[in-house]
Amino acid sequence: KNTATHRSNHTFFLLLLFLDLIMDEVLETLVKNKVYVFAVFGALFFLRVPKKKMIGSHSHDDGEDKSQLQLVANHDLQRIAAISYGGPRDHGIVFQGMPSNVVVQKNESFDLDKTIFKSVDSALNRMILNSKLGNTVYWSDGASAHLYAEFEKRLGGSPAMVLKDPTNKAIYDFMQNECNFVCEHADGSFLDHLHFCRDYSLIHYKNYSPLPMLLHSICGVATNLFPMEPALLPKLATLVPKEDLAQIIAFPSILRLLYDLKLLKALRERLSDLPRLKCVKFHRVMDNEPAELSAEQFWIHLNYQMMHLMDFLPAAYWSSQLGDPLFGLFIDMHKFMHECGKLEATVNFDLKNPNEYDEVDGMPLSLGRLVGKYAPSFVQRALAAKSIRKWSKTKGHSLDFELVFN
Repeated sequence: KNTATHRSNHTFFLLLLFLDLIMDEVLETLVKNKVYVFAVFGALFFLRVPKKKMIGSHSHDDGEDKSQLQLVANHDLQRIAAISYGGPRDHGIVFQGMPSNVVVQKNESFDLDKTIFKSVDSALNRMILNSKLGNTVYWSDGASAHLYAEFEKRLGGSPAMVLKDPTNKAIYDFMQNECNFVCEHADGSFLDHLHFCRDYSLIHYKNYSPLPMLLHSICGVATNLFPMEPALLPKLATLVPKEDLAQIIAFPSILRLLYDLKLLKALRERLSDLPRLKCVKFHRVMDNEPAELSAEQFWIHLNYQMMHLMDFLPAAYWSSQLGDPLFGLFIDMHKFMHECGKLEATVNFDLKNPNEYDEVDGMPLSLGRLVGKYAPSFVQRALAAKSIRKWSKTKGHSLDFELVFN
């Protein structure tokens, strides 16, 4: 790209996102009436992904019955790769002209309103989410065979052999009969996401229970969906150990504080004092009751959050998606946890320099895709933080917190 053109695009997207920060209704009108002023990009939509023999999918068949919880772990290839390698990988990297392992195509049947993000009401945010989540990832035959072989070599058996379900049947009965997990997550079912988090923790965070990762969403998700009613909390307390319950209750609160950017900023500002950290105080999302984690519990918890964030990273073409708020949060947290020596879970992460490989952007083209690609990361993260504050305000949840030091 010509530098001046790139700067012009960058400025225009910054203006568009700024409008969303201060005037939601203005942007809503622009988007609904398709007044995009993006004719310059029109020709790009006629490009087609090259045909290539691929298998597998990152999304589920639309005919699948989602009226019941799918209790058997059904990991897609991206998740199998993460568990095998002990961290996320960019599967779209192309070295020395070799073909990519994946092809990403738009999923025409994707419906954001059937996912946990249905409550997102900002037109711009919905547009970006549709471009990020409304895709299907197809894997080459060679990549598929290689990933399964790597899993067996590294972990000593097939996924079915290695990933033994440690979950008590009573917990599944509770989830099935008294909670509402019958909902799609970012892609696939809610249980697919929960099973990945549990199984990754089981393999790569062996000194701590994987139960908080299975149940991390039960007390609420970031978009104000609550699979479990607050009145059922005492029953949950009879099903899981006390330490696990503290982690489960804290999860939606700490996730929102990380999204809101202030918690990580506060921790960085007190980096030299962190050895004296006594506890972290915050408010439960489900009922705004005060809660806290001891310093030891808190560091364990941030490891859980790191593993959870991995499941929101794109399967491929990272260099064109670094502005994504969850990707940015993952990068910042990974760096922070290394800096303070608290990353105990295995989370191997290498953000390669684009100069080391042939940079390719194989993501389907759309308006939301262009906004996500060119808008500055700090603006996209500001939008995400704004959404979190809005959802917490709607729920009557305070985002106040306190770091208590000895």
